[in-house]
Amino acid sequence: MNLWIIASHPYNGSTKRDEKNETTGSMITATLIGYLAIAISITSYMLRDDHRLRVLNVISCLFWTSYFVMLGEWTSVASLSLACVMIWGALYRHKRTANVAWYLCIAAIPASFMAVAAGQITMIDTLPFIGGAAINTGVAFLSRGKLTLACAAGECTWGLFAVMIGAWPSAFMALFSLGALAYREFSRFSYERQVGNAPA
Repeated sequence: MNLWIIASHPYNGSTKRDEKNETTGSMITATLIGYLAIAISITSYMLRDDHRLRVLNVISCLFWTSYFVMLGEWTSVASLSLACVMIWGALYRHKRTANVAWYLCIAAIPASFMAVAAGQITMIDTLPFIGGAAINTGVAFLSRGKLTLACAAGECTWGLFAVMIGAWPSAFMALFSLGALAYREFSRFSYERQVGNAPA
């Protein structure tokens, strides 16, 4: 990760000391943005209210987009920007915008399989497209238990991908996300049971 950050900040004619300070500052900023995105993302999964979950998820996507911009990972930037548009459209009832973004998100799955057939990526590399589509679909279009289930399926897919490539921090994040989603369902179930038992 650190090597990728350094590679994304090429020498621009400044002194070595200036370059080192710039790289270190960018690395620290990117790391802080990444941790903030993780915290917001996991917090959103803990909320039993679907609307609040979507709001926090959009904010999380914006932070993740900024993070990957700093890393120069433009494929991730495009994917996250699409997720932002989709969830924003669902939040503010721009159905056509949300649907177009969703179609593009889903189209990435067969496109990734075509890339596998062309020998450009491996089969493992298709997992993030599948996981991302599941999470984005759940957050943007589903509600209650179905939203939780879709996000859990997406996080499991991401976790599997992380384990297969040896990205253990990402694998642990997926595990924490699943724990947050389990808490959401427990909280939602407890609240609805209390409301159901409340006197009229």
